[in-house]
Amino acid sequence: MKENELYNQILDKELNEKYENNLDKLLFSNYFEELVDIDELSRFKTDNYGDAGNDYIFFSLNRNLLFEFEDINDIDLSNDKNVLEIYCIQIKDSQKLDSNVPNKFIEFSRNLLDGNMPTHYNEEVNENIEFFQKLLEELLLKVEIHIHFYYFSRVSKKQIQDASDLLGRFETLKGTFSAIDYIKKCNYNIIGINDIIESIKKETKFEYTFKNIDKFEAEIKEIEDESETSSIIALVPIKQYFSFINGIDNKINDKLFDSNIRDYKGRSNVNKDIIKTLGENDDLDFWWLNNGITITAEKIEESVAGKRIKISNPQIVNGLQTSYSIYHYYSQHYDMLENEKRKLFVKILRINDEDQELRVIVATNSQNEIRDKDIHANDQVQKNIESYFKGFGKYYQRKDKYYTNRQRKKKDIVKLADMAKFINTIYLKDPSFTRNNPGKLLNGVKYESIFKIKEIDQDYERYKIAYQVYDSVSSFNKGVLKIGDDEFERSNFLHHIVYCVICIMFNNIDYTPKDLKSIKINEINELLVHKASDVIINTITDNSIPHAKILKSIKEQKFKQQLNIYMNNNLFN
Repeated sequence: MKENELYNQILDKELNEKYENNLDKLLFSNYFEELVDIDELSRFKTDNYGDAGNDYIFFSLNRNLLFEFEDINDIDLSNDKNVLEIYCIQIKDSQKLDSNVPNKFIEFSRNLLDGNMPTHYNEEVNENIEFFQKLLEELLLKVEIHIHFYYFSRVSKKQIQDASDLLGRFETLKGTFSAIDYIKKCNYNIIGINDIIESIKKETKFEYTFKNIDKFEAEIKEIEDESETSSIIALVPIKQYFSFINGIDNKINDKLFDSNIRDYKGRSNVNKDIIKTLGENDDLDFWWLNNGITITAEKIEESVAGKRIKISNPQIVNGLQTSYSIYHYYSQHYDMLENEKRKLFVKILRINDEDQELRVIVATNSQNEIRDKDIHANDQVQKNIESYFKGFGKYYQRKDKYYTNRQRKKKDIVKLADMAKFINTIYLKDPSFTRNNPGKLLNGVKYESIFKIKEIDQDYERYKIAYQVYDSVSSFNKGVLKIGDDEFERSNFLHHIVYCVICIMFNNIDYTPKDLKSIKINEINELLVHKASDVIINTITDNSIPHAKILKSIKEQKFKQQLNIYMNNNLFN
């Protein structure tokens, strides 16, 4: 069997078993998960007639997604280096290269830079062009701007290497930005089946072996496997540590920092000092001048004689600023790595209990102030929800990627951020806010009201009900919603459909939490979901909402009011 054929069979199996045969979800899960919630893909989708070669366009500022212009007010721009990034993505579920992809990207890039919004582009693309111009006007003096182009396909590595014309056109695309002073970086990524399969393999398990460790101490507990170790204190060569954190395409491996409660602080004074120390060549070893790194791992294997330490599924829980500073410094001074002899102080702890890991995370970060919003996972209410969910065989992921990293089945994992959406839509009856501002559901008073943080002894059944309603409605909410001559993905309307389903079931928009305790989940069926969908379609039609404005209108509070009026007038007489 040819390699390309084998890899495509493996990919098809993965799609079928884990991603409902949705290639887009698999790719975003493996390449952009640290930025984009795959359940929110529809918010960035531009794939339609007139898409300018973009299936998806999205913006991030300091690694925070921008849904709307006002989101920049929630992002700290006090750092010396702030980065606005634009992602343009084309996905071709084909084993043939499309030479027209870079051509469309080139045309789109020129219009993006000039602020032109051609009539042959669809509404979503032109809204992104307009959004970029607004961001430029506000942020140009405060940020670096990077633009990334991705072309995904099922083609082989050899097909890409042999496509000299295609590669040449992508170089032309890159050159489009070379004369634009405010665009500091432009790159393109042509990703074929070989790279996709490699990313899936790395997602399954990550292991790394530190070699030739001259000095380390280990505390050996009585473990059945004598090669396993519970904890290690080591001096790791900086050269090896750089290799450890250097991920795909020579970008830092963000997944190593999933459990860290902070993000990189850019060129803060602390990080400037770290980089300065790295650049100095004196008699003091680096570990004398740095507090070091703390790593947790599911498994640690050591060989004293072989001077090796092998770790499985590691998480860097303290030392993110040092790690990023090392990465940035040696990415720019790669030639210095060859002769780098200095070492880094590293603690490695084997963790099998989540509460134990959280204690390590909080304790090792306690030298700096920890903001409440950084540690929602440690709120007692969140712990109680997790315990409650375990009672019926589900894993409530209060700490980002905790159960995902431990390879629990995706269908059994319920994320904290998703639960906020469930409660806000069903109990707070606010589907438009859920659709428009998912990130703000975890902020301040809104977060406290959704989860009733001050009511430790609350009735936790509400979270189970909310989850079961969403899970049931989602199972029937597949495919597209046809409105007039246009089709829209049903996922765009999920929150509103859930809200309408509840209202229809109780024949009232003023249902109560007491009503919800009596809800019969098994009565949610395809007919009911389609009835709720008809409410949305008829509300849009009755209010003459232009089709080009539908996805924007459903985010507004006015639309929920229009839904209520329609249901009261037509369903609940």
